[in-house]
Amino acid sequence: MTLLQMMENAGRNLALLAKRLLDGDIVDRPIVVLAGRGNNGGGGLAAARHLLNWGAWVQV
Repeated sequence: MTLLQMMENAGRNLALLAKRLLDGDIVDRPIVVLAGRGNNGGGGLAAARHLLNWGAWVQV
């Protein structure tokens, strides 16, 4: 598994967790993603992208 695949998997799972914690109601919800430098930050950016694609208002 490549580093990019690992970051994408982490981001997708983080976005799914956020969606579940909000009872699936993320459309038009403001969500702030704090992402640092490095690979963990890449996972945060991937999560932000998924949340945005699902209709949340995302700020990184």
